[in-house]
Amino acid sequence: MSWRPCSDSEGPIAVSDVTLTPDPPVIGSPATFAVHGSSSLAVPAGAVEIQVSFSGIQIYSESQDLCSKTACPVPPGPVTINIVEDLPPIAPPGDYGLRVIGTDAAGNELMCLDVDFELVLPSESTSLRHLVPGSTGKTQEHIMLATGMAAEHIKQVARRCVRGLVAWWRR
Repeated sequence: MSWRPCSDSEGPIAVSDVTLTPDPPVIGSPATFAVHGSSSLAVPAGAVEIQVSFSGIQIYSESQDLCSKTACPVPPGPVTINIVEDLPPIAPPGDYGLRVIGTDAAGNELMCLDVDFELVLPSESTSLRHLVPGSTGKTQEHIMLATGMAAEHIKQVARRCVRGLVAWWRR
């Protein structure tokens, strides 16, 4: 996971760090993006807009109340904005981007940052014995190998589908 400001100009909330839990996030599970920074002014209310992209193409966006992500009013000084997203179980594994834009009640931008992360399949360390009762270690190795190959195939198909949809929309 990596992050950077959207532009060279800094808003009233200066972001100093972003953490992602778990890192990498897992398909079908919640992920928490914690944005740490410092506010140069008091913010009584506002909004947090998130824009999600897959392989560089925006696939989702929503706006949420700032006060549902941090304590309001936000006083000058240290601030943490917690964004918790339930990742859909049908999301393809791969490279994703998240743009976070914080605004005050009047719509003035407080901060903007881009986060790049990889979404992964649930761990192969999940009990394969539970999935395949009576399986041996060798069978488990074959299942993990097949799972890895399937994940790569899913990524390739998803990228082709997204590119095809974008080409169709642009006609």
